[in-house]
Amino acid sequence: MPSLEATSIIIALINVAGAIICALINRSQRQSQDELSSPLEGMPLSRGTRIFLYLAVISFGFFIAQRLFQSSQTMVEITYPQDQAAVDQCELIQGTSRAIPPESSAWLVIFSKDVGRYYPQANPLLIGADGKWSMKVFIGLDSDAEKYFDLLLVLADDTANQEFLDYEKQAYAEKNWSGMEFLPAGADLYDQVTVQRR
Repeated sequence: MPSLEATSIIIALINVAGAIICALINRSQRQSQDELSSPLEGMPLSRGTRIFLYLAVISFGFFIAQRLFQSSQTMVEITYPQDQAAVDQCELIQGTSRAIPPESSAWLVIFSKDVGRYYPQANPLLIGADGKWSMKVFIGLDSDAEKYFDLLLVLADDTANQEFLDYEKQAYAEKNWSGMEFLPAGADLYDQVTVQRR
């Protein structure tokens, strides 16, 4: 199914084509009536041509407004792996982002469906200037083959970010990554992909 952006462009192009056809028909009729010495000089646009041109301008305007609106919207998503993919224990998770508020941190969290706990991954994501990011993660244990996990992408406010950091600090100190029972308040889910361990 085409996106709204593609649909807007297609509609605009159809309207431009309609305007050209109407102009050609109008020119042809005027030439046959010998009303103009040149079809390109002083030829008024027909009503149909004007309507198609107006619709084309509106469609292109809608497309531009949509792009401007989207560029200001916060977006973070996982681009690899795809939903329901089979994955290895060690995977390089990849994604993209746009317009993340400066007071928010993006975290990749693994949820074990078997254990029912959340495992934040080491540190907040390091996002490049182009909005792309990647993080190497370990999904489950050696014994977790065939089990399902959710890869969660969350934006954390200062409080939630500190809770993730405190969990990581304690886990490293105790060498015990038992997971979190809940996501902290202030950690908003933006994307989720379910995977199965090979």
